[in-house]
Amino acid sequence: MEKIPKVIGIITLVTTIIYLFIKRRDLFKFSLTLEKKSIIKIFKYSFLILVVIFILDKGTAYIFSNKYPHGIVSFFPKLSPYFNDFFKFITLFGETDYVAFGVTPFLIYGIIKKNNRIKDLSFGVILAITIAGILVSILKVIFARSRPYEEWNSLGFYFVEDIIEKEIPYKGGYLSFPSGHTLTAFSAYFFLYLESDEKIMKFLWILLGILVGFSRIYLSYHWLSDVLASTILAYFIAKNTQLTLDRSKSNNL
Repeated sequence: MEKIPKVIGIITLVTTIIYLFIKRRDLFKFSLTLEKKSIIKIFKYSFLILVVIFILDKGTAYIFSNKYPHGIVSFFPKLSPYFNDFFKFITLFGETDYVAFGVTPFLIYGIIKKNNRIKDLSFGVILAITIAGILVSILKVIFARSRPYEEWNSLGFYFVEDIIEKEIPYKGGYLSFPSGHTLTAFSAYFFLYLESDEKIMKFLWILLGILVGFSRIYLSYHWLSDVLASTILAYFIAKNTQLTLDRSKSNNL
């Protein structure tokens, strides 16, 4: 039964991307031109991430990770199994196939009822999480960072000799930066946040993204900087997905 959502999600993801590529290739036109303000922002965010890596990553892991018995787990020993189950469930909302599975009924409804608004929102989410998946796959191999539960050097990043010796790009334990679950979650939920008019829905989308990001730290799969970097990248993806859909609508007028 657990495989059913994953299978349906994968089918929805693949068929939708094929459809968009054949019928709606205009949606794949992303603007990657960097203005002066954008370059300054990149430097600011990069500096922020470096500060977190050097100062906050270890401390955050010791406090919140369920692998460190002297952290938050020690304060709630009887509740820790419930925390584990809760965050294992929450982290599913950052898995590409599960997000696609959640989109499936809305996409079907939009197609059957010819509701372009719901259909475009579904397309937007699928497009955002697809781009997030491609981007994170590339970045993980480039940065080759170990996960908190693995052995690691002073910064957690492995270099040429380590990569060759440990065959790191081919081992998931050394593919921590950035967080794929957080990037997928926030790419989808930031997009829905930007498209939502109601404040309560905006709050819920952001809250869900935050919970997914925190679950990755709590479950010892990622450092705080992994999650932070993914959150920043996700906003860029979501914003460009929104602009791409808006441009597409304008061109069809």
